[in-house]
Parts: sequence; structure tokens; C-alpha cells
Amino acid sequence: MPMARFRLRAAISILCFSAFCATARGQVVLEKETERGVALEPIDWLALTAQLPELGPRLVGGREGAVEARGFLAAGWPVVVDFELKQKGELILRIWTEEKSEQIYFQGRKNRRRVEKTQVPGRLGRRLKAGRFVVQAYDKKGAPIDFELYGIGVGKRAVGSLVIEQLRFGPESIRPAASEEAAYSFFLRRDFEETQAEILRQRYLPEERVFENTVVHVNEVDCRRKTTCEDRWGGMTDDGSPSQGSHLLQVRAWFRTPVAKQDWTIVRSEDRVAIDPE
Repeated sequence: MPMARFRLRAAISILCFSAFCATARGQVVLEKETERGVALEPIDWLALTAQLPELGPRLVGGREGAVEARGFLAAGWPVVVDFELKQKGELILRIWTEEKSEQIYFQGRKNRRRVEKTQVPGRLGRRLKAGRFVVQAYDKKGAPIDFELYGIGVGKRAVGSLVIEQLRFGPESIRPAASEEAAYSFFLRRDFEETQAEILRQRYLPEERVFENTVVHVNEVDCRRKTTCEDRWGGMTDDGSPSQGSHLLQVRAWFRTPVAKQDWTIVRSEDRVAIDPE
């Protein structure tokens, strides 16, 4: 199987958040028909639309165990979610545009990783636009439950199962002081205009029920489809300081050319690497 290396790209560390997420087969309902509300941070839709082609999709801050992805959408676009519920329950995927919103309900089983597909509802319009994908999970009593998000993809070229797969990140711990490194890799099934591999430092915030993920290292991927992309990381942030704590691998891919389709995907590794400061 062919191998490819990465081209290093300097980047300022970016703060983003995620929690756990989940999905299964479900139904679409209008936002006004649900009893569960969701508090969203205010957003500048014009700025988001302008930034997405260059900066790509993002996972950003959530509340009460929620995670929010931001990227382009259009009615009828396929959506795929890779997840694992920590207990039996229900996932709600809320899809928002500047004008409208809808919800999709899914059922899930405890500790069963699944890849499930749906579509952007027709009511959100066929014109290409920026959107927010807010995911939360609940038990049968309506209490929030934990779930793990391994990936989300939107658009025909980003959905197969997921087009970036076989993420590897290890060993479980490294000591930068001893010049130890972590290896990471993934298999790229399709070409994108932009693909970035990122190392996230992860910290759990129990009161907010979210994981705070800080991007500490970014590589712009220089490899092609049907290729295993691989590189190594020595435990340092891109500004040259040592990182600490638990880390995971995130890969983002998207199309930035302003055409009718601007598909995108974000995937994360199950594997975690801890930095031993000694």
C-alpha cells in the first residue's frame, strides 16, 4: 500500500470544543415541534460563509454535552455520522441555517460504534449556504448522556462511509525529554482540495460536560486518494513549547473552490497519546 508524508504548515493554536456524539436511524421534525430547546452562541453568518472555504469546517464550543460542527450544506446533501453512545439513548442532530432549522432523531445502543447516514432536509433549501450541525444525546428520561464522535461528513464526495478512515495514533504515552515520538496515520479514500492533520490536546470540563480541545500541531497533508498518509509528532506545540496531557488525532478535509459543491468531513481517532513530562 503506498505511503505519503505530510508537508508541515505552521499554524497558531486554535481553541475548539467537542463532547461526545451519536446517531442511528430516525425521523425529521421541525424545531418548533420539539420540547427540547438548544442555546446557541450568536454567530456572524456572513463572516462564517466567507471563512469556510479558506479555513474549512470546524468543531466548536458546545453546552450541556453538545458538540457543534460548522460547514456548508444544501438540501438533499448526504450526511454521515460515526459515533458511539456510552449508554442506550437517543441522539438529536439539529441542523441550522441563518433562516431555518430542523431536527433529526436517532436511536442508539450502549457501547456500539455505528456509522449512520441521513440527508439535509429539503426545507433548508437547495441553495449552498453555511450551516451549524448541533448534536446532543439523551436517555429515555431526557437526561443528557455521553457519546463519542469519531467523524461527520457532509456532501456526496465526503460520504461513502467516511472517506478518511483507519486512523492510528500511538503509542499510549511518550516522553519528549527522551526524544520519544508518536506515530500517526490514516487512509485517504478520495482527494480533497484541502486536508489537514491536527493534534488536539484534550481536557474534560465536568461542569459543562464537554471536552476542551486545543489544536497544538497542524500538518497540511500532501498525499492523494487510496493512500495511507503518515507522520510522527514529538510532543511539541507548533510554537515550540512542550505540550502536556492527553492528545488525539483529528483530520479535516474540504473543497474550498467557490463552486456548487463544497463537501467536507472531520474525523477523530479512538487512540489517545499522553505526554509524560519526565
